[in-house]
Amino acid sequence: MTDCEYKHTPADLHRVCNIALSMGAQEFVVLQSGETIPRTLSIEQGADEVIHTHRHLDGQELYYLANKENHAVDVAFRLQDQPSKVIVWHHVTGRRTTLKKRADGSYRLRLKPVESVCMTYRIIH
Repeated sequence: MTDCEYKHTPADLHRVCNIALSMGAQEFVVLQSGETIPRTLSIEQGADEVIHTHRHLDGQELYYLANKENHAVDVAFRLQDQPSKVIVWHHVTGRRTTLKKRADGSYRLRLKPVESVCMTYRIIH
């Protein structure tokens, strides 16, 4: 899809995803300024099978999500922020999809066995 409004190219996202992967999964986010902020993603389904990390970059929120299991996992999560649009980038194929918020306020994502994706959005102020 070419409807991504964000200025980062897939190559930039791949670079950031590799950095995020090396950071590990933390319960807080450390900004470049050294300030720490709480994670804004709450996984309601699939939390035991999925690892994730978060990065705030140039006014965007960027998450790296990875299925650590050898079977598909359905992930349900909520975002504390009010994103304009949530884009999932499948960095192996380059495919980008937009996630729709469900009526209950959650988002759903199916990850294939050992699949990982990057998810990005801007916050509506």
